[in-house]
Amino acid sequence: MVGVRDRKGNYGSGIGLALVKKIVTKLGGTMKVTSEIGRGSTFSFTVAKYPLF
Repeated sequence: MVGVRDRKGNYGSGIGLALVKKIVTKLGGTMKVTSEIGRGSTFSFTVAKYPLF
């Protein structure tokens, strides 16, 4: 995994969830988040296999 640090020193992948949400929405997909205290969060998305247009 390639990581970058933000201004607070936290590591991340470099792509924001806001950008991912925009792309998934444009493709007619959905996003889902599941969280577990002390274990972390999982972000998943689905998109159509073929273009909708």
